[in-house]
Amino acid sequence: PNPDQRRGLYSLPNLRDHFNLPYKLEWMQDSLSDIAAARGDLSDLIARLQPDLLHSNQFCFGDLPTACPRLVVAHSDIISWQRWCADPAPPNPTWELFTDDYHHLVQRGLHGASAIVAPSAFIATSISRDYDLLTARVQTIHNGVSITPRIGTKEPLTIMVGRLWDKAKNVALVAEAVQQAQADGGSPLPVIVAGADLSPDHQYPLYHEGAGIKYLGQLSAAQLYPLFARASVYIAASRYEPFGLAVVEAALHGCAILANDISSFREVWGDDAVYFARNDATALRTALSELLTDPVRAASYGARAHLRALTLYNAERMAADYYQLYQQLLPPHLWYNEGTNLSYPDAKVPYRV
Repeated sequence: PNPDQRRGLYSLPNLRDHFNLPYKLEWMQDSLSDIAAARGDLSDLIARLQPDLLHSNQFCFGDLPTACPRLVVAHSDIISWQRWCADPAPPNPTWELFTDDYHHLVQRGLHGASAIVAPSAFIATSISRDYDLLTARVQTIHNGVSITPRIGTKEPLTIMVGRLWDKAKNVALVAEAVQQAQADGGSPLPVIVAGADLSPDHQYPLYHEGAGIKYLGQLSAAQLYPLFARASVYIAASRYEPFGLAVVEAALHGCAILANDISSFREVWGDDAVYFARNDATALRTALSELLTDPVRAASYGARAHLRALTLYNAERMAADYYQLYQQLLPPHLWYNEGTNLSYPDAKVPYRV
């Protein structure tokens, strides 16, 4: 986690950070030795702490030889990312070897897990297909956030958040739409893009400011939320998106959501977003121009997105869903019912997780 995320993490009650080692994650190449070391360290920690349940956001811990139930949350995976994002290209032996190892690792972890959760039905369906799982084994629990947004005076401003180096975020499509508007002499489309531009392998994306688009780099929540409060429109341009937490945060600040027409956005936002034809820069440009020149319509969609996010994607609902799943995984004598307060951030932690 970055420093801003770490501060938020340490503000939670009943949290203990027992170790924080620089291991590579599963989706990084040449990670097998790091994963083996992480499995060993986590096994030792479990033996020492004797938790009631292991809640893991990494696939590789699903088959750890432990007595406690193992819950794996499948936030994303390389195989489904590749299906939606990879450019057609001749086979790369190094990449194919990596994805073969990755597939084996993930499949082993998922099949060894006591329970599996996905943040959307889209991801639940994808991992069920790709890793030979029964669909009924994967439960969908939508993500939730807990912030107190301040909706300011809206401006004809558009914002997008995403890792510039990740093809999934589709920043290039937004740049193309903005450049089209400039080339045709149409109304300017002022767009702010926030997000990390340095990938894990230290390669920078080839984006250049101009044509109404401004790249701000990675911002903290304290820097980002005032921009959400000012912006009329948030562009959810991803070509692959397991859920989209930044979209929820923008909606809570009253931004109208302009989304790429992919199944996960349809699932999460329903009729409370404006959609453009999938991966079509011209359609994006047209839809964005219409929203920016019609502030009443933008405000209406902003209010609808705000209400949907507030109602469906709050941390209290997410915590309650996970709490119910914990009860299904644990014997009744470990249940904690009386006086349980699932409100965030003052929630009591009923289990050793």
